[in-house]
Amino acid sequence: MLAFLWRGQARALTGDHAAALKDYAAAIHLNPRSATAFAFRAQTRVMMDEAVPALADLDQALVLADPSRAGQLYFARSRVHEGLGDPEAAVRDYGEALASAPRNVDPWRSRAGLHRAARRYDEAISDYTRVIELAPEDTESLYARAGLYREIGASHLAIKDYNQVLEQQPGSPKAHAQRGYLYLLPLIPVIIVLLLG
Repeated sequence: MLAFLWRGQARALTGDHAAALKDYAAAIHLNPRSATAFAFRAQTRVMMDEAVPALADLDQALVLADPSRAGQLYFARSRVHEGLGDPEAAVRDYGEALASAPRNVDPWRSRAGLHRAARRYDEAISDYTRVIELAPEDTESLYARAGLYREIGASHLAIKDYNQVLEQQPGSPKAHAQRGYLYLLPLIPVIIVLLLG
């Protein structure tokens, strides 16, 4: 069975997806309780833009998987849900992935983006904060959280995040521009009064 799995992986990586699917089907025939075979087949189906069958394979892999591996499978399934336009299912699966691997920043970051898109700013800020705690060098998440703070009117917190970015990337024109805008924002009414006389 392992020979079919590894050959299937090699074929999938070289673009021979149809042959890879045949190898995974053979592996599943030999061991219908192999979560790995279903997971590999799902991965190949994602490569082929076959999201619905990939989702079915991931569902089966989750039924069969050792709970210690479930986090990776939930993360993969959440990405498929996103691709299918089902952000709420993706959020649930990111939560399941985090339950088994709470130090993995990818599900935190991905879920934060979905919360932001759904205008659940508190949840998004909380998830980005967790990413920053786990990976303080993650300037992408600092930028994202700063943008959220700006959107909810917490300019002082956004400035604080831009300052953190500038500590890590002193020459960042984007961070300088965003921070500068936030410093100027309260002065705009004064400037208008001065200009209009």
